[in-house]
Amino acid sequence: MTDEELMKATGPISHAEAKEIHKRFFNAISNGVRMSIPVNWNRDDDVRLLAYMLQCEQMTKQMKEDLENLIAKEVHDHVNSWDSFTPEYRRRLKDLQALWGGDE
Repeated sequence: MTDEELMKATGPISHAEAKEIHKRFFNAISNGVRMSIPVNWNRDDDVRLLAYMLQCEQMTKQMKEDLENLIAKEVHDHVNSWDSFTPEYRRRLKDLQALWGGDE
């Protein structure tokens, strides 16, 4: 079974549910971990905890990509903004524009 198939079968898992699953695994001797054959996607602790970890991994990847894209856009916008040019650069650019008959 692929990660995507597992996540689809289990559905979303909350942080609270993952904490409870962890607690049951930690206290397995006294509380018992919920597992069954065949798998019960909505109940079995082992597959639900794994699906939760996969969901978190996927969200973390997406947030990292989004942040990297946002940073790249901000840097691009800043570098290309007129305000980021030094006064000397702006003066030279105006001189070149005047020489070539361009607008400011």
